[in-house]
Parts: sequence; C-alpha cells; structure tokens
Amino acid sequence: MPVGWFIKLSLYLTFRHIGVSLLLLLIFAASYLLILWQPMLVVIVPGAANVIISKFVDPILDQHMPKKEG
Repeated sequence: MPVGWFIKLSLYLTFRHIGVSLLLLLIFAASYLLILWQPMLVVIVPGAANVIISKFVDPILDQHMPKKEG
C-alpha cells in the first residue's frame, strides 16, 4: 500500500476517535512531565504509559481490522 494511504488512514482514525486521541495526548504529556520531574522514572513510566495506551487503542484497531473467515 502506498504511503499516502497510511497517512489518510491515520488522519481518519485520529479525527474519527478524537476523544481517545486527546486522551492519548494527555497520557504522553503526563508521562513526559513525570520524567522531567523525576528522571529516575524513565525506567517505569514509558512501559506503564504504553500499557495504558494499548488498553485504549486495541479496541479501536480491532474495529477496523478485516474479519478473518473460517
């Protein structure tokens, strides 16, 4: 698939699920500020942020994945 298709799809998903997109932006910002405030958290915060983000993103991606037959 061409690169333009991926860009169009990512923009569609961003604006189609704007609430989740804003929540993910808030999680990224909070994790960035936590690491700036306490640099030792660089060991824990990225993993914890990714686990939280995956809880929100996985259901959205499941909606847009093609159904398997069989």
